[in-house]
Amino acid sequence: MAIKIYTEQVKIHETPLEKIFFDGTQITIEFDDEDEKRWCVMFSQIQEFKITTIDCFDVSKLLMDGMKSSYILFEDNSKWINNLNITLNKTDYHASFFDKSKHYIFPFQDNIVEVVSLNISIEKLK
Repeated sequence: MAIKIYTEQVKIHETPLEKIFFDGTQITIEFDDEDEKRWCVMFSQIQEFKITTIDCFDVSKLLMDGMKSSYILFEDNSKWINNLNITLNKTDYHASFFDKSKHYIFPFQDNIVEVVSLNISIEKLK
């Protein structure tokens, strides 16, 4: 398990005012960056997602140089993906989409949002 920065393109604001939308096939997350510009991250081909309040999350996993990261992160060699893959292989041992999926982490102010997905797109909103 290694937490890494997914992109340095956007640094999450300390009060990001995040909004999360799920329509059954995709997740859209909107939030503010450090310059109070609004961003939209869209995920498709989602395998799982979860939202954990920061009080119930081991934030030490997200520390970089002793501080909680303010970037979109991903977990390399994710235990979560490995466990999902084990379960999938019990019903479809030919499936291989977890080989390309990533475990993304959004360290927001009050919530930690995690998504396992094949596809991600990031855009700045006007």
